[in-house]
Amino acid sequence: MPAYDPEIQENDRTLTDVPATDDGLLELPVYPLIHFIRSDVEENIDTSLTWSQLTTPEINFTVVRPLVLKYAKAHNPAVVYAMLVVRSHFQSLAENNLAFTGIIQTRASLCELLAVKLLRHFTSSQVELTTVLTHPWSPLQSAPDRVVEQVKIIVGDNPAYLDEAASVLEVAISTESKHFCSSPLVQNIITDIWMGRVVFSTSSTRSLVQDNYKSKAVSIYDPRDAPFFDHYRLRVPRYRAIMEFVNFAVLLFLFIVCLSSKNLSHITASEVVFMVFVLGFMLDEFAASQEHGWTSRLFEVQIRFISSHFFIFLAYFGLRIKGIIHHDEWYSDLAFDILSCGACILFPRMAFFSISNNVGHPVCHPPRSFPPRLAQCVSSALKGMIADFLYFIAIAAICFSGLLFTLHGLAGDKWPVKDIGWLMVQIWFGNTSLSFEEATSFHPIFGPILMASITEFFRHLVLISILSNTFARINEASTEEFLFQFAISTLEGVKADAVLVYQPPFNLAAYAILSVLSWFFSPRVVHTANVFMIRVTSFPMLVAIACYERFVLPGPGLVESSKGVASVLYNIVPRQVQDLPFFEYVLYFVV
Repeated sequence: MPAYDPEIQENDRTLTDVPATDDGLLELPVYPLIHFIRSDVEENIDTSLTWSQLTTPEINFTVVRPLVLKYAKAHNPAVVYAMLVVRSHFQSLAENNLAFTGIIQTRASLCELLAVKLLRHFTSSQVELTTVLTHPWSPLQSAPDRVVEQVKIIVGDNPAYLDEAASVLEVAISTESKHFCSSPLVQNIITDIWMGRVVFSTSSTRSLVQDNYKSKAVSIYDPRDAPFFDHYRLRVPRYRAIMEFVNFAVLLFLFIVCLSSKNLSHITASEVVFMVFVLGFMLDEFAASQEHGWTSRLFEVQIRFISSHFFIFLAYFGLRIKGIIHHDEWYSDLAFDILSCGACILFPRMAFFSISNNVGHPVCHPPRSFPPRLAQCVSSALKGMIADFLYFIAIAAICFSGLLFTLHGLAGDKWPVKDIGWLMVQIWFGNTSLSFEEATSFHPIFGPILMASITEFFRHLVLISILSNTFARINEASTEEFLFQFAISTLEGVKADAVLVYQPPFNLAAYAILSVLSWFFSPRVVHTANVFMIRVTSFPMLVAIACYERFVLPGPGLVESSKGVASVLYNIVPRQVQDLPFFEYVLYFVV
């Protein structure tokens, strides 16, 4: 291990100050710093403490402050990243070492607290602070050759694994460092990234089409110095959220038109447009899942619910094509019936768009200054409540299978199993009168007792207690959860696949063309073709964004003043209107 002393002298600070180029950042020590931090944290924490206990004055002056001063002297911008990497290490240990889980979790919390406090030492400029948070660091940076060889043996000699780097924000999200993400300094940078006032680009390794030919260094965006048709503005999370909402509104409109003008004998023009647009929308979702990770999207209950309409579309496509090819109107009629069921998901998704954007946006006011609204808490709690509800349904099904077997044994041949099952389903969904009307038909004594006790207990008491506890648990930390979700949505908007910049259905053609070009031409040619197609297909949006930033928001001062105007308008309307998430959504983007 290379010799490295965190207590570097003040006159040597120039060796570790934030360099002006990315090449200088790549020369900073990261690997030895990680091991120094791990040993220091293990040496100072040998008891289990909560977050509130770690922030008490006693712990602060005896443990936290000495460590902060020790690592702040080096002024190494990688120290924040190293703290969160060590936190990830302790989280992994806590899962495998149950005997000392409390102590190890306390060490992980201490790393997060140290990261929050060390970040304050990189506030000399906004660019410096943004660089610390967004620069991709590698844990093997400055590692000895023998360590790199050991890693190659473990993960294989694959450059994709060895060279994969992550920023501080990415590590904070993956380790669920909600206190770090909700700190004022981090939220200030995240808000600037969301609004597009801070510009930077990230390299993509899991995208469908990679365009990493040019990378933009961290800079403060000034529309007066930027090109008029700046295609990078399509990656700004704020504008991406608007375009996603518009695309879904178009999809919903085409869905209604397709169903209202259906023809079983042949495919209409409106149906063709709907099919093409749906394919583009599905490609956009697939590219987002590929870029951000399937485990973070596919296995999330809310994402599965929102994206389930794609399975309906696939069934509709298959049956509709089969009906047209075989001239069988029965398949076509079934296809439209299945498509009609998609309305049960598409129309409620409007509410999801409204609430999720309410959670993801600092509506009318900076999130660091105002508490989250009720809709924000509901949206954060909804995912956990759905997961708990599905778990409860599985447990209830097992319990009710015992009741079903008991009732079948009591009734004998008078009640078939399928009829008992259907009766229990009706009782479960609210038809409680059946439980008392049919109870005696199973047994004059045990029938009413079983129906009144077991059925009502599982249907009401357990369900209410589980969901109420879930909401109360999330509501307790609603502010941190709100800001954590805001950080996730912002980072996902910045780390976009090249295909995600295109709007459906143009992304279909862009994916086909860029995929073929990437096989035969250099990255420079792919980048040139990508920029050209973006400007051609997104010309109206680029013009609208350029005019908005130059004439409506000509300077940072007006950007800040617009928040004040929004706050005034927000406070003068009645409270009933304020509680509508769609009102906040419209006010945020209009003002």
